[in-house]
Amino acid sequence: MITIKELEANSIANLIEFINKNRGEIKTDSSHNIKFMTVYDGKSIIGYSKLNLHADSIAIIEDIFISEGFRNKGLGDALFKASLHYLEYNQIENVAIKACTEMTQFYLNRGAKHVKEALTINNQLPIDHIDAYLFCDPKVIRQQNCCR
Repeated sequence: MITIKELEANSIANLIEFINKNRGEIKTDSSHNIKFMTVYDGKSIIGYSKLNLHADSIAIIEDIFISEGFRNKGLGDALFKASLHYLEYNQIENVAIKACTEMTQFYLNRGAKHVKEALTINNQLPIDHIDAYLFCDPKVIRQQNCCR
């Protein structure tokens, strides 16, 4: 059975092992509040999203990853939607997405916009190289029923 939920404290070691195996060494900045949403197939982690929460109701989705054998089954959509739901529930109104080239279209297809198009938050985002990011409002994306 596939489940998506916030990472539990007792599963941190499993997630670090999964990320190191699939993505390389995990990088965290202890000055921010990092949260992970995890996707499980039974008890095995098969995907995650990394959410970097900042002050002033701003967050950055730094990564969304699904194991290769589980892709193209709607799990990326579900994880993106679960991540946005978590952020909206925690009153995060502005979300930047660090989009690598191969994921940019995935996010744009689900209602994200280039940051230049979302001028209202350009000056609020605590990030360098702003052109490498997309923007979304969790509430607007959810109302558009972004995901399958």
